[in-house]
Amino acid sequence: AGIAFDILPLIHGVVTFEYTLLRLYLLINVAGQALILGGLLTNDVQLMQDFSTAGIALLSWSLVMLGNPGKSLHQNKQTDSDDVVGIASILPGLLVPAFGIAMLTVWVLRDIPGMVQLGFAIVLVIFLNMINVATILSHFNRRVNINIVKPNNIPFIFITMLLLSIVHSIIAFLYGRGKVDVEIFSISLGLPFLWVFLSLKPHKLLHNSFSKNGIPHSKLILASLVSYLLYRSGCYICSISLLHFAIRCMGDGTLFA
Repeated sequence: AGIAFDILPLIHGVVTFEYTLLRLYLLINVAGQALILGGLLTNDVQLMQDFSTAGIALLSWSLVMLGNPGKSLHQNKQTDSDDVVGIASILPGLLVPAFGIAMLTVWVLRDIPGMVQLGFAIVLVIFLNMINVATILSHFNRRVNINIVKPNNIPFIFITMLLLSIVHSIIAFLYGRGKVDVEIFSISLGLPFLWVFLSLKPHKLLHNSFSKNGIPHSKLILASLVSYLLYRSGCYICSISLLHFAIRCMGDGTLFA
């Protein structure tokens, strides 16, 4: 919310988020979180589900409210104001309402096998990946001016990440229904994070950050790339699972069948 209401209008040279909308957004968002927390404290499963449904509905509504201002921001931004970040700067904001609707839908349909896993994949892999990539690129490409990724390459990197994340979401849904092995699930989970980690050129960042004439930067954002995208990416899970999967397939003769 802070990025949407404060920083983005400054970057793109246009004001689309009104203070009235900000207050309403915060009110609805906090009310939704309070309902979810209240449901958890009841120690009653039925009450928890009822409170959570109402809370998630409010949270989803608060995200949908940001759709029109986000669209207006994209349409009215100054020409070439986001070239150094490209599609990564705008697409997360445009898709926020879709994520809100998706999460409410997944929660309502949670009794269907695989829907819970799909919900986690949408939030933790698709949405948070988009936010992290946008934050890292915005800091190093725009603010610090290191240009870790050339602007012309950003659409390819970002769209590929989205496609890998969507593929994992589908696999997560199938995994929840018992249709996919855990090895395939683990590999699909690791690939989007591994792709982002390698695409953002960590060696270039480390060289520019810790060399004798290192460029001033946010150590927290750098740590988010090194830690979140490396360890959380499941590089270890991906590599070990891939090896285990290959050995198992060679053992039963299905790898080259």
